[in-house]
Amino acid sequence: MRLRAPLKFALAGLMLALSFGSDLANDVDDASLQSYILQGEPVGELAAAVNDVGGTVTHRLKVIKAVGATLSNDQKVALEERGLRLTLNGTVESSSVTETGAYRDDFNAKSYSENSGTANFAGPWVESGDDNKADKGQVRVGSGLLEMKGSGVSIARSMDLENAGNATLQVGFFRDLDNGDYVSVEASADGASFIELDRLAGMAKDGSLQSRSYDISVYAGPNTTLRFSGHSSSKKKVNIDFVDISFEPAAAPPPPPGREPDPDPIVTDTGLPPGVYSIRDHQSLGASYASSDGDLDWLGPWVEAGDDPDGLPTAGDVYVSNYGHMYLKNSDRSLTRHANTAGASWAQLSFYAWRHHYFGADESHYVAVEISSNGGATWSELDRISAPGYDSTWQWYNYNVTPYASSDMAIRFRSSANQGADNVMNLSTLEINFEVDAASADQDTIVAPSTLVGADLLHDDGYTGRHVTVAVIDSGYWGHAATDRNAAGYDRVRAQYDAINDVVVRMGNILSNGQVFGVSSPANTEESGHGMHVTSAILNREKNQNLKFVGIAPDAELVSVKAFDANGQATYLDVIRGIDWVVTNKDDLGIQILNLSLSATPRSFYWDDPLNQAVMAAWQAGIVVVASAGNSGPDPLTIGVPGNVPYVITVGAMSDSYSPDVDDDDVLASFSAAGPTHNGFVKPDIVAPGGHVWSLMPDTARLVVEHPEFANQAYYFTMSGTSQSASIVSGIVALMLQKDPSLTPDDVKCRLIDSARTAVDANGNLAYSPLQQGAGMADAYMAAYSTATGCANRGLDIAEDLAGTAHFGGPVSQRETGEFYLRNPDGQEVPLWNGAYTKGDGYLWTNGYLWTNGYLWTNDYLWNDGYLWTNGYLWTNGYLWTDGYLWTNGYLWTNGYLWTNTLTEPASINTWVDQE
Repeated sequence: MRLRAPLKFALAGLMLALSFGSDLANDVDDASLQSYILQGEPVGELAAAVNDVGGTVTHRLKVIKAVGATLSNDQKVALEERGLRLTLNGTVESSSVTETGAYRDDFNAKSYSENSGTANFAGPWVESGDDNKADKGQVRVGSGLLEMKGSGVSIARSMDLENAGNATLQVGFFRDLDNGDYVSVEASADGASFIELDRLAGMAKDGSLQSRSYDISVYAGPNTTLRFSGHSSSKKKVNIDFVDISFEPAAAPPPPPGREPDPDPIVTDTGLPPGVYSIRDHQSLGASYASSDGDLDWLGPWVEAGDDPDGLPTAGDVYVSNYGHMYLKNSDRSLTRHANTAGASWAQLSFYAWRHHYFGADESHYVAVEISSNGGATWSELDRISAPGYDSTWQWYNYNVTPYASSDMAIRFRSSANQGADNVMNLSTLEINFEVDAASADQDTIVAPSTLVGADLLHDDGYTGRHVTVAVIDSGYWGHAATDRNAAGYDRVRAQYDAINDVVVRMGNILSNGQVFGVSSPANTEESGHGMHVTSAILNREKNQNLKFVGIAPDAELVSVKAFDANGQATYLDVIRGIDWVVTNKDDLGIQILNLSLSATPRSFYWDDPLNQAVMAAWQAGIVVVASAGNSGPDPLTIGVPGNVPYVITVGAMSDSYSPDVDDDDVLASFSAAGPTHNGFVKPDIVAPGGHVWSLMPDTARLVVEHPEFANQAYYFTMSGTSQSASIVSGIVALMLQKDPSLTPDDVKCRLIDSARTAVDANGNLAYSPLQQGAGMADAYMAAYSTATGCANRGLDIAEDLAGTAHFGGPVSQRETGEFYLRNPDGQEVPLWNGAYTKGDGYLWTNGYLWTNGYLWTNDYLWNDGYLWTNGYLWTNGYLWTDGYLWTNGYLWTNGYLWTNTLTEPASINTWVDQE
């Protein structure tokens, strides 16, 4: 059945109420502000509507015709009354290591002891004022609901949230209440004193499930307790469908930013073997100028100039406190220290500074940061830390000092002539980090993924991704010689955008014709490590011992979009804003590919998801979108958002079993998510290497700090996941587009599918279902030389999909016995998979395999054809996906976004998985 516009919008509104938990009838005034996504009118009119009710517009998202806004509950209700679509903004985590969890009770059993989440409650529900029986009384469990009626009764349950940094309560419910009736939702940090969070109030008789969400982080403790208290007549009630408390560990303080190596360093005569070294002063000796606690010693103590005659560290305007902080105040004072950095292929100076008492001063009041390569004979100014300004906490500073590496590098802090006696500069944790011969140190153990997918053969033919730009939306970028510049030595980071703060961090050199070339000094925006690992896998220009490029597209250009912070946290709005910025700037920056190494459990039809809408708009705009399948495998129906978008290229993961030179022991990674999608499409489209991938990452990144056992030489780090697989395919696409710039996104997808190599066992039989491996493993060489056309996204219409005039379902269905199948052109059922996963001893990837019943992956019959959506598809476990289907169970897995009905649970770009 074709969904025409009026029906579609009615369905969208219903699915919004169900899947995204729009609170359509909250009778409680709530002064707290929350963040929402608004849709339903042009962006300008949406912004005006927000302003009319007194809310604050935070984001303008033209890509999905939406705005982000912070609203009170009254403001939200006023906008809903205008018929606008409001979705509560969720949080996203970028950390690849997560310990998120959830306490949950779905009330599926007539018991007060059910635990449906990843963590167990401290005990059962405890009634008060009733009979304390789960199957009887005014408070009881039945038919999958917790029923509460009458007054003077309550029920409470406790849990341990002592180490939780963030906690969110979500409640699904149905009301049958008269005016004045309500059930109070209450929380306690100690199980003794309770605070009312909300009232599920009347008058109301809900015809569909309602859902509300509450931030209960302030109540997190060892005895956090949730309580429902009844205040209604004896015949009126509230039915609680589910209770869900999601939490995540308290965030660790962010580490200092990483180093910024120079791509073409000045290297002096080496006096040290290859390796990474540090020369540090953490003031470990207290009030002393002689502290030295790095790998190597300084050449001497700090030396004052212009201060007390004896140069004491405990007297004058330049001194060190007993707490180990250096102080510099008043005018024309300085501190100097020398270090031997001979042989450095890169070097970085870093320290903390804190400006005190700079009130009323201007820029002539400053402390200069200076450096010398000849022991102080001549000086260069790196920076001025100046007024106006007053720091409320320590600020981190770091500088690339590679050009000054020498046997007598000197560092100096010098106050200006106008520096006042009250202007105090505090300095702490000074260090010089440098590396000797980083490009050649210990590279012999690196397996280049380019050799596993045939990209090295394209490199030999001259295709290296030159003049093709890849945008990566992730946790940021870290400067390194192998990624700052391409294999030819040219700057290739075209732009860096911070979607969190909506600011362009760096923009490349813009020529008169509008072309943008790379920036010479990219900023360090990476704190998690995940974004750099993904970026390096795409375009690392370093070579291994066999002179093979480690990256897939070593000459590709980069646009880095940061949407995740040091702790892997992001808002849903910021991620969509990143996509919006990419689409808006694609022509100026030449963006042709968008890498999305993230995934989330679907909570609605693919077309109703705001993130999917943004991704579809990017594809329609001519950008090839590559998305990870997710790390929630091996079970079926685990493909995440936005990998469940039928148009895009969705990538699963395989592993070479630690034997890259052996062809017949490769396996599908057990964590790789499997299809079909909940809308019946075969996914993933292809698979690529995703097991134990070596890629660059700063040693200060949170992933390295938490998993030092996987840190390798020369700033390489081993990590597994479909995030890495997606990045490898993004690199392959760059090679394809260099060879043939005229390819459309559909053409690229078609040729990748047409050329993929299918896994077969020793007998030549299909090793994995197409719902696990798609068309097979990506083959860069064959894809680049393929001439296939018209074999991707047939039967689909992205323009109608985005316009809401038609939506589509895939060909896969599931029998009641669990097997998945599709029907061939003759109407016959073609079995696909029974849902089982068999790792086996390894398989061989071959070309041209007839995957089942004689059907070849060709234009004669394509597995990813789309069909106009009908309500009668029976997808899985007896659930009929109709207008009334409610998505309740399931948590977003942590290779992407974690969604519940209100989009408030934490999620991540890439969950940590064991190396395979």
